[in-house]
Amino acid sequence: MAVKKPKLIVFDLDYTLWPFWVDTHVSPPFRKVSNGSIVDNYGSQIKCYPQVPDALKKS
Repeated sequence: MAVKKPKLIVFDLDYTLWPFWVDTHVSPPFRKVSNGSIVDNYGSQIKCYPQVPDALKKS
């Protein structure tokens, strides 16, 4: 029997996927740098909580 997955999952991103408010704690534009990380306009690295990639893969 196949497990039925939801068609859509909605997240409140701030303090759910990453430990900050995206509209007040970081400065766009964001860009991917040579080592694969994402940084904001000032070079601050944007990181999600460690569990997020696995949770998104399982969804």
